[in-house]
Amino acid sequence: MIESYHARIPVPSETGSRVAILGGGIAGLSAGYFLRLHSVPFTIYEAKPYVGGNCITFSCGEFRFDSGPHRLHTEDEGVTSLVKSLLGSSLHEVHSPNQVYYKGRFVDFPFSLFSFARDLGLAEFARAAYAYLRSRSSGGKSNDLRSFALSTYGKSIAERFLLNYSSKLWGVSPELLSATLASTRLKGLGVRSVLTEAGRRSGKDHREGKFYYPSGGIGKIVDVLAAHCGRSNIVLESRITEMHHNGSRITSIVANGKGIPVDGVISTLPLPHFIRMPCPPAPAEILESARHLVFRHVLLVGLLLKRPAVTSNATIYFPSREFIFTRIYEPRNRCPTMAPAGHTSLVAEIPFGGRAHSSLIKVIKTDGVFAPCDQRRVTERVISDLVKVGLLQCEDIADMVVVKMEDAYPVILTDTHARRALIHRYLDRFENLKLIGRGGTFRYTSIHHVLRDSRDAINALLGTETIGRVAEE
Repeated sequence: MIESYHARIPVPSETGSRVAILGGGIAGLSAGYFLRLHSVPFTIYEAKPYVGGNCITFSCGEFRFDSGPHRLHTEDEGVTSLVKSLLGSSLHEVHSPNQVYYKGRFVDFPFSLFSFARDLGLAEFARAAYAYLRSRSSGGKSNDLRSFALSTYGKSIAERFLLNYSSKLWGVSPELLSATLASTRLKGLGVRSVLTEAGRRSGKDHREGKFYYPSGGIGKIVDVLAAHCGRSNIVLESRITEMHHNGSRITSIVANGKGIPVDGVISTLPLPHFIRMPCPPAPAEILESARHLVFRHVLLVGLLLKRPAVTSNATIYFPSREFIFTRIYEPRNRCPTMAPAGHTSLVAEIPFGGRAHSSLIKVIKTDGVFAPCDQRRVTERVISDLVKVGLLQCEDIADMVVVKMEDAYPVILTDTHARRALIHRYLDRFENLKLIGRGGTFRYTSIHHVLRDSRDAINALLGTETIGRVAEE
């Protein structure tokens, strides 16, 4: 079930009154888009000198790559129709599979019956299927990811694919992670997808990996939303530091030291940071709960290559701690214009920070400052790992780039729901506040979830149907 947060914001009735949208990522921009559809005045405040947040496209000469292996899923017809209407012919359908690297093999992901049997053996599949069927019949529920994975997929599959990958991605032991992550971030990495493939004649349809993607990169969505919002409604390099209230309503915000009266606030800012902004401040127990909500940051290492292609995959996952990265992606497999003719690129994603720093990346400083020697050591490790698995040779590399993405993944622990609920109960007192987006709600969400949540938030604000609702998950 998708959670909803906070009461309705009264629609401004006075001329010149405004809704303040905190954060110019895809959540804030989509909220602005829906507000402008109904002529509701708003201003987006973004601390960076550009919009897009953690959903942008970088350029390096003729090469382009996204801030992650982004894609648009098709599970929400309303959101899909919206994006199609916004992007028109620049949105195209992609059929590019994913794989998992395991002991020298590239295994189809999500697993198909045929690839699973071929790469891991029928005996292993039989044991995994038995564990899955047994868990379905028992009806038991697990609170932590480790227990859930073991009871659902069996020890062999869980340890090989789920648990190692999870500890690398979130930087903590799986027994501390919430089992809810198995239905979000790890969806498809298990036996259910294998069983659904059993009746198919071949694994081809399974491997196609259908999704939508805009020509020129995921940043195209950001550009279109920003254009619809209107540049005059977006204030860049405007950092929000305080949020003044009277106990039941937010009355003003402080941006770059200047107080700004507001009629309503929609926040996409990371929840642990946002909760420190109220004046008067939140109670000590609320601030203490927020201290336990942490994000993982991501380091992206882009290798620009002097070869036309490396693989046909959209993304390849690396569960083993033998490798410094959790996954790699080849941008031109989403869109051919992401690299010049005869060239391609690979981008490695390395999570770090949060509650525990991975021993694999101690060379990275945690204060956000990267010395040249740190970047060199990280890129050398990435290159070494990719050469080891046979994906490239050193002479293939034309150039490289390193990018840091902050607050990329909320770390959802077994106690996160209770701590988050406590914070939300406090924020519920502000009748003119809404939280949206991955950071604002501290939930792991994809682009289509963010667009849907923004739509639904504005629907609640206006008491209308913007692009139509779908059943909540």
